[in-house]
Amino acid sequence: MSWIDDNYSNILQWASNITKSDELSGDLAHYAIEQFLTHHRYEEITAKDLLDPGYGHCRGFILAIMRN
Repeated sequence: MSWIDDNYSNILQWASNITKSDELSGDLAHYAIEQFLTHHRYEEITAKDLLDPGYGHCRGFILAIMRN
């Protein structure tokens, strides 16, 4: 299982919160997932998250993608 698999429902909820429950929030969530998985720092960020899961490296990165 990957971090995305483990947090998929959370990612959908974060997108819904950011968009104030807009009907396109699912599109935002999937866009953020795609950008995260293809980002040149993906390996670095996931490695940091494995070493310190309480810090929220992956969560912060996904949320930054959504906000931008």
